[in-house]
Amino acid sequence: VETLTDEEARLVAHFRVGEFIETSRREARQRLQAIDLGPTRDVCAVTERVEIGNAARAILRVADEADADLLVMGAQGRGAIGTALFVSATRTVVTHATCPVLTARG
Repeated sequence: VETLTDEEARLVAHFRVGEFIETSRREARQRLQAIDLGPTRDVCAVTERVEIGNAARAILRVADEADADLLVMGAQGRGAIGTALFVSATRTVVTHATCPVLTARG
């Protein structure tokens, strides 16, 4: 879950940033749990995990910690800003991942 940088958080601290982050985490976990994976769980291990912060850095860190064999990223931009964030995160992950990365459009 992309969230505020430390600097942005300091600037808007009066907006209950901690509450915003926890709400974002909870909603992301609910969306993950709602995904129908069909027979996927029968053929591979699936781990659901919610991370807060820069998407590319979190993906690379978690993949490294898990010794991932493959990263799969959905290619789904939401407007100009969403597309820019996706392109940036995807490019960073593809460039720096230590395993293959598969990107797919819905």
